[in-house]
Amino acid sequence: IAVVLLLALLAVPAIAGGDEDDALLAGSKKAEALLLKKFGACGQEEMQQVAFLLGSRQVKEAVVPLMRMLHEGTTDKCRMVAALSLCLLGDDRGTYAVRRAATFDASHNVRIHCAWYYNEYVKAGSFAFVQQPDIPSNMATLER
Repeated sequence: IAVVLLLALLAVPAIAGGDEDDALLAGSKKAEALLLKKFGACGQEEMQQVAFLLGSRQVKEAVVPLMRMLHEGTTDKCRMVAALSLCLLGDDRGTYAVRRAATFDASHNVRIHCAWYYNEYVKAGSFAFVQQPDIPSNMATLER
């Protein structure tokens, strides 16, 4: 009975949503193509959501658009989402861009987040988060 109930719950959104929702639920290449298409043609908030989905699904075709988002994003949040997605993807080009952004991005918040994502998802110990005399920890500086 539990299996039938689970299948019914999964089928209801798919029936109601149409082809796009079917593709997203199925996790197919069609879903990845829809996400890539939507990535370039949506508002900033939606773009951040799609960027995270592309990184989570490890869509390799998204590396270059995410790198562009990391370098040209107009807000810190936009660049931080791109950095997280690139680290989740694990592509060498993207992780290199995140590592460079952790050092050279104009925003202190973006640099800290990039370093943390790189440490967590790419190579542990790459960036040292050490205490400084006047600041309790590097992570605490995010509140500035």
